[in-house]
Amino acid sequence: MVLSQIPSISDAFKTVVAATEAAIIANTTLNWGTLPKKVFFMHGHPKEIVNVLQAYTNSPEMKHKKYPLVALFRDIREDIELQRFGLAPSFKCRFVICTLTSPTLRADDREIQNFKPILIPIFEEIIKQISKSKLFGMPRVKDMKIVKFDRYFWGSEQVEKNILNDYIDAVEVESITLSLKNICKKN
Repeated sequence: MVLSQIPSISDAFKTVVAATEAAIIANTTLNWGTLPKKVFFMHGHPKEIVNVLQAYTNSPEMKHKKYPLVALFRDIREDIELQRFGLAPSFKCRFVICTLTSPTLRADDREIQNFKPILIPIFEEIIKQISKSKLFGMPRVKDMKIVKFDRYFWGSEQVEKNILNDYIDAVEVESITLSLKNICKKN
């Protein structure tokens, strides 16, 4: 079986999220209360992510391994170019960083409990890790052209319907422009 030589967007994001989690754990100034300092990662179509999260909810082993979550939404258009060591994609993608919330919280409480201590530090650290990542070619923040939304009690146009079937607060990165570097030398 021959493996693709084009770098994987999901593998690169998984690496960045792992580095983000390590930095969050090492940051002693962050206090998440009773929430463990973990950052979970998923990628796929939004409906698939909802189905996986629902399965996790129904699993005693997995129900506490959902949030905070970085979810990379697929499908992603890739513009392929030839680099020194092979083909590599440039792309715009969308991801969300989310954590559980209560539907009864007011905006000030959401900001104090979820955004300032959890969501914004994860967002900032992800951007920092992307900018340090050789996989992404160490891009400058201004070159990423980030479009971000803070989603307080993120739902949809349907009343009482939430995007991921859980009560969540989220930072949605609606668009971020990135390139992967093909840094694997061929044998």
